Amino acid sequence: MEVRKNEYLVVRYPLLMLFSITTILGILIDHILEFSDARWFTKILDYNYCGGSFLFAYTLKAKRAEIAVFTQVLDQWWPYTFLDQEEEELKEKLQRKLKKFNHFYNRFMVTMGIGFGMMPLGRYFYETEKSSTNLLLQRCWSPFPLDTWWGFSMTYWIELTSMLSLFYCWTYIVCFLITVMETIGKQLQLIGISLVTVEKRVMKAMLLSKVTGRKEWYESYVRMMQEELASSVKHYQKMHR
Repeated sequence: MEVRKNEYLVVRYPLLMLFSITTILGILIDHILEFSDARWFTKILDYNYCGGSFLFAYTLKAKRAEIAVFTQVLDQWWPYTFLDQEEEELKEKLQRKLKKFNHFYNRFMVTMGIGFGMMPLGRYFYETEKSSTNLLLQRCWSPFPLDTWWGFSMTYWIELTSMLSLFYCWTYIVCFLITVMETIGKQLQLIGISLVTVEKRVMKAMLLSKVTGRKEWYESYVRMMQEELASSVKHYQKMHR
């Protein structure tokens, strides 16, 4: 599956978690200190961004082994007699579709991340309050002096990393789910093709087997038909699990 190439998205997990927790604590402390003047709607969004970053990163880390096993199962396409060409065509269509979607969605999320990162610049030009706290991505308390360039830069970098990790993890999750959905869909199409062509494929196998006796021919035909139908059922059960 194409999404397996993006497993590096959940690397550096401790650093992402540290930045997310640091940002949440900074927002919470600022909320307590400026409780009477808090912008409640903005605060809710800030908590959602940082909380989402924390939860997504934790979930991907906790489920990483299961995701790897699941992708390996979906990568193993079921073998059908005389359907090699159809299977390859479905795989090629799947790869083209996923490559196009992943390319578009990754570029879209990168653009969104850059846009969110530029929000302080918009506040600087369009809002009257130009304090260092208001020019952060999320208004928060910082252990670094915000009136210095290095203190502001450190705080902004921590916030930006926390927010980008949210976009990072969300991109991985969406691409993974779309890949799973499309892969299962194509394999179900293969099951449908196997059922529609089962008699034709069995007859072709019978001709190649060169069975002569009438009774032997019938018994061989029934056995092959049962095997092909059982193969389709097993394939469907594998997808259902």
